[in-house]
Amino acid sequence: MKLDIDKFFGTHSAILGNTGSGKSCTIASILQTLYEFDNYSATGSTFIFFDVNGEYRRAFSELHTKNSEIEVKHFTIDLIDEKDKSDLQEFVLPHWFLNVDEWALLLKASDKSQLPLLRNALGFTQNLSRDAVNHIYACSIMYVYENWESSVTKRQRIVALLEKVKFTPTIDYS
Repeated sequence: MKLDIDKFFGTHSAILGNTGSGKSCTIASILQTLYEFDNYSATGSTFIFFDVNGEYRRAFSELHTKNSEIEVKHFTIDLIDEKDKSDLQEFVLPHWFLNVDEWALLLKASDKSQLPLLRNALGFTQNLSRDAVNHIYACSIMYVYENWESSVTKRQRIVALLEKVKFTPTIDYS
């Protein structure tokens, strides 16, 4: 069967079915075929998958070997193991990328108690200077240092905070 890719991807499509019916395999097969040939490929198109079950990473990892124009990036929100570092990147979503309503939906915030707090917190963060952010991280690190019981978890938490702020020590000689 042949189909016009401009018409197919120019409108909304859905692949529906029960668990185990082959929805993921169908999507992987469509996209693998779509990018298989240099001459008739959909080069320049962009697809974003939120692969919460890890079904597509292996399916799309070899696309660039068939077509050098294809670039596949894998992002994760989980901690990256040493063995996975080669093709995984940390997914970062800046807080300002979503509006308050989208954050409320994502976090399933209740209207009466959590939503007002979320609005205040997001409004507060938009007005922070770099020095204020550094101060918050420094206070967080001191809190962990002074209040965590286990030295192992204390160290892990402090290192994680330093990595998030991309801490680089500097010496002020003035």
